[in-house]
Amino acid sequence: MNTHPKIIAAGLLAAMIVMPLSVQAYICGDHNGDGVINVGDAVHVIQFVFNGGPACSPAEAGDANCDGTVNVGDAVSIINRVFLGGPEPCSMCPPVEQPILFEMSFSNYAWFDIYHGYYINNEGLVIRYIYTAPIPYADPWHTELTEAELMERYSQNAYATAIVSPEELAHHNVMIPHAEAGELAPPLVRCYDMGLTYYVAFVYNDVTELYQPVLLYQHGNIAQKNYSPEADALFLWMMRIVGDSPDDILCPYPGD
Repeated sequence: MNTHPKIIAAGLLAAMIVMPLSVQAYICGDHNGDGVINVGDAVHVIQFVFNGGPACSPAEAGDANCDGTVNVGDAVSIINRVFLGGPEPCSMCPPVEQPILFEMSFSNYAWFDIYHGYYINNEGLVIRYIYTAPIPYADPWHTELTEAELMERYSQNAYATAIVSPEELAHHNVMIPHAEAGELAPPLVRCYDMGLTYYVAFVYNDVTELYQPVLLYQHGNIAQKNYSPEADALFLWMMRIVGDSPDDILCPYPGD
């Protein structure tokens, strides 16, 4: 796998000095949201899995064993930690290897060309880019892409806005396969001249050396969503990272 190209512009290095050290806003394993990890969290997981109890908020906080989803294994992991001195929740996540993990992008060609967004790399850097050249390929989020194609866009007017801790990044990386397996809702026309906003994760193929985009959520002129709970959790997490909120969603998917 190619190594991620280093961006060494002075503006990026200066931004790294002042940007927040983390955007994590939850305690991993704290399923009931009381601020501590105890047997109550294991009970909360069991109620959620078997009895339709309330979900954890945010959803990824409940994934104590770092398998990318919330299930009975998380209750076992919490019990092991509380009573047997087992590993800390989320400490078992595998290291992140693929260079490019997530992207949020906005494009609008109604009146003049606008294309910008953020991407997150395997160092945890959240990097904003403003693309000024014509898009060199059509429909970029429904085709596999090379790292060179992605970096051709990402390297334009790029600067860091935040950094995600290795633990938080690894915790969200394991959710990508579950999002990839999620069913996509049919795309629906929702607005006109409002552009398109995409939230995607990437799956890297070591054999073909291509990145496959996994749609998490899309809103604007055409809205579409991924029904996977993990995709929804990743979408909401990315919104927090780039400073958006549900109130910023233009023309959302019906029901959202």
